[in-house]
Amino acid sequence: PASTDDGVSSNIPAGSTISAGEVTGLSYGEVEQDYQVAALRRFDFNRGTLSPTASGAIGVAGNNLWSPITGYGWTAVAGDTDRGSGGGGFTDFRRDLHLGVASNTFSFEVETGISYFVRVYVGDYSLTRDQIEVSVEGGGTPYLIDTLAPGVFDVRITTAIAVDGIMDITFTDLGGTALGWSVAGIDVFTGTDPGVFTLRTDSTAENVAGGTFSLTSSD
Repeated sequence: PASTDDGVSSNIPAGSTISAGEVTGLSYGEVEQDYQVAALRRFDFNRGTLSPTASGAIGVAGNNLWSPITGYGWTAVAGDTDRGSGGGGFTDFRRDLHLGVASNTFSFEVETGISYFVRVYVGDYSLTRDQIEVSVEGGGTPYLIDTLAPGVFDVRITTAIAVDGIMDITFTDLGGTALGWSVAGIDVFTGTDPGVFTLRTDSTAENVAGGTFSLTSSD
């Protein structure tokens, strides 16, 4: 985030002026530094500092609330849990989750007017999930995930255009028989797709019971 000349913080990436002066005032200098949002960010939703962060990802705890300093975070504290490796080679990315019963929003900094690909990993190793609505700001109509058996993840890409420098992803439980929503993480990128985080370290076991994922696409 940059600060304008009047000291007001802006969430839109911009240039900043770095100033340095000799204490007696004999010399003084300034340099302009442009700050840009990274073209790829992968958020791994961890259980505080107790579960591992996947390689190449940004570890996020459930109590990491939105801050213009970090440029990401939840609107309200999310529940977080670590299901463990399960003895089945579950990866660092998929083993831990953020979850809740009430709606909650995860936000991250973006560049206004730029088209982003947002991939959301919804599911739970241990519990059935159903009737979960996911709303991606700037991505059109929210999508509904009907029923996910334990170990099944809905992995979906939405194309979204940021309108205000911050993109919001809102998770809502619409009812059903299972209580609450759960999400393992989010990818956001503008260029080459980094690919889906694997479910298990033993990739040949991707399709066994309790270790499958669905891969769908949203406009």
